[in-house]
Amino acid sequence: MSFQEPSTAPTGTPAATPPSHPDDSANSIGDRLNWLRAGVLGANDGIVSVAGVVVGVAGATSDRNQIMTAGVAALVAGALSMAGGEYVSVSTQRDTEEAAVSKETLELDTLPEQELDELTTEQQMAELELRERRGKRREP
Repeated sequence: MSFQEPSTAPTGTPAATPPSHPDDSANSIGDRLNWLRAGVLGANDGIVSVAGVVVGVAGATSDRNQIMTAGVAALVAGALSMAGGEYVSVSTQRDTEEAAVSKETLELDTLPEQELDELTTEQQMAELELRERRGKRREP
């Protein structure tokens, strides 16, 4: 198995921050797209949530101070919720990947032949799948 740094994981989890330089990782475009996707979806979610609270409160009262207070409260609560969720998500992914890397390292140290057989089998299966896909494309 191969594992990547949390910011380049193939699981679709967005990176917490954009890379500081385009050459920082092999998947820098993917990192930036995940970061952008998370930002756009988060902003959209926040806009809809805050608008819903503001419209709901405006339906109950015409007092601008109460409407503004409800909107700011919804904005702060949403931001804290999104930040907490992102932190937990990235931390969990990092911890899971570190545990998997530790397990693979231990297995490589203690069972090198079995690990080589496992890697060889995985590569052979990937090659067979690739050949099948290429063969299916050629058939009419």
